Amino acid sequence: MHNQKLDLYGLHGSSHTAPMDTMVAYWAAMGAGGGGFVAGLHLNKSGSAVCCPTAHLQNRDGESLAILDLSDEQLRDFDAGATFRSTVLDADYQPTGETGSNYPWIGNPKKGDHLYHPLLTEVLRMFGRRTRLLLLLQEDQGEQAANALVDQTLKNLQSFGLTKWVTIIAPQTLCAKIHEQSPGTPLALIASSDASLEESIAECKKVQAEYLYISIERVIKHIGALKDILPIKLLLNSEKAPMAPRPEQLADVMGLDCLAGLCFQSVESCVEMVTPRAKVLADSFEGSTIDRTIWACGYSHQNQDTQISQCNGFTITIRQGGSYSGGAAVTLLPIHSRFDAQVDFHVAHPHQGTTFEMAAIGIDPGYFHIDNTDLNSRNVNLTFDVHGAPPYASSERDENDGFRIGWNNGYNLTKVDADWAASSVNMYNKYGRDVGNGAIDNPKGTLRLVRNGSVFNAYSKDKYNKAWVCTGSELIPNLGPDIHLRLAAKHWNKGGEQAPHNQVIFSNFCVFQF
Repeated sequence: MHNQKLDLYGLHGSSHTAPMDTMVAYWAAMGAGGGGFVAGLHLNKSGSAVCCPTAHLQNRDGESLAILDLSDEQLRDFDAGATFRSTVLDADYQPTGETGSNYPWIGNPKKGDHLYHPLLTEVLRMFGRRTRLLLLLQEDQGEQAANALVDQTLKNLQSFGLTKWVTIIAPQTLCAKIHEQSPGTPLALIASSDASLEESIAECKKVQAEYLYISIERVIKHIGALKDILPIKLLLNSEKAPMAPRPEQLADVMGLDCLAGLCFQSVESCVEMVTPRAKVLADSFEGSTIDRTIWACGYSHQNQDTQISQCNGFTITIRQGGSYSGGAAVTLLPIHSRFDAQVDFHVAHPHQGTTFEMAAIGIDPGYFHIDNTDLNSRNVNLTFDVHGAPPYASSERDENDGFRIGWNNGYNLTKVDADWAASSVNMYNKYGRDVGNGAIDNPKGTLRLVRNGSVFNAYSKDKYNKAWVCTGSELIPNLGPDIHLRLAAKHWNKGGEQAPHNQVIFSNFCVFQF
């Protein structure tokens, strides 16, 4: 089904796996393979254009709050992730009705760790020249607010020099106003439900809209009449199936020359349909012998706290006490460009001072060495250390706090004196906020790390969420096109407490490429 002309846009970001119209969802759309995203736009009490999905927001208490009644500061304090729940999709990428049993992205505004709906200026500053940006304007706040929103949007675009680069999706009355005030701004006309297809196309031409924003169901119904509408291009969406089109629906429209893009909430699902994946590397870790054609394994520090083994799972066992210690398996294969890596885990004792990860690193792994009785400075290696050998990008379980993304854009250092020692520039370690449940009653799950260009997405599944939850998305420009994948665990003394014991078992590792 591959179509070189077809762009995939995350509707309100990649909002199947992350809260709608948040910076995380926008980055996640890019990391999942989207060509850009559609941001909903509304006017607030301060007169600012705010990126949010609807004119009213609902908080965790079920209270409905009008955007027009909220100032910039009040919106910044609003927890945009508080009501997000994961959604299980079926084989046709449609919601089954099953949702996650917790609210993984709920934050604490008083601590400042919550998500919020950003101002348009924040989004333009970050993404205006980084990716294709589409702004969705509607009339659900009334005529006066809609007109003011148009004025503010054009003012913001002009201040960033983006009036000819950002596409505005809007109904006919707003498209006409935008075309009058800013003739060079690309437009996508929202097809009116009470207008015929021919009338919508005529309106596009009248306001010189380059695109028609229309449901895939209407396009399929009138597909015979679409062959002569060029140069109008189609941006497809669906009110009936906002997550993703059904595969048979996509097959029906893929041959249309006028098809320009899909605007759906699940970028991941659209990528799977449009750009099929191939499994290029896999290891179930069955049996008792580590496959040395796939893995280099070793320890991060010169002590006997950690023991690596395989017994129907790659196992990292760390005894109680001792000092900083850890171990890992790192792929020998350099994985080039885009990838989607996944691995199951079982953690015995999530605790403060313990953590584990699946990470992408740019350094060849050290030599295979799992005998911890004869470790010396020559056979320990920071490629086997959680957060070691930067630059890196990781999908990780953070102590007993939750899941998160981690990264470091610094570099590994080696110094030579009387003896040599390697060190990671940990001062540049950065971590996303914790997402979901990391407690001991949640021992099993799956980590996932996806790369698209320089953007990495971390995801997790667990007993609370059978569908993927994006646990962070970050730009990591210092990792080159070839990386190695690391499965690692560690412990350390924290807060004066003895380093705790733990055991992490990895299984069913696989890497897909596009």
